[in-house]
Amino acid sequence: YGAASFLFSNLINNIPMSVLFSEAVASERSVFATIVGSNLGAIFTPVGALAGMMWMGLLKKEDVRFSFAEFVRYGAVVSVPSLFCCLAVLSLIL
Repeated sequence: YGAASFLFSNLINNIPMSVLFSEAVASERSVFATIVGSNLGAIFTPVGALAGMMWMGLLKKEDVRFSFAEFVRYGAVVSVPSLFCCLAVLSLIL
């Protein structure tokens, strides 16, 4: 659930993904994994959250060059290791 919600939040945004996944979660572990994936997926790409899309729009408006690939590169450095650590901790405590 954690990895799937992480990936899906970057396809359809984290809020609609959370609504869709809320019908599928079956246990406490899957609920927490979905929450982790949704929130960390939001910082992986600009599509992951409305804030990322707004940020990219503001940068473009101000003629600041910051590509989608750069956003993903910086996002991956933070979000991917954090996802693995959080899911590992969840598997240990739940």
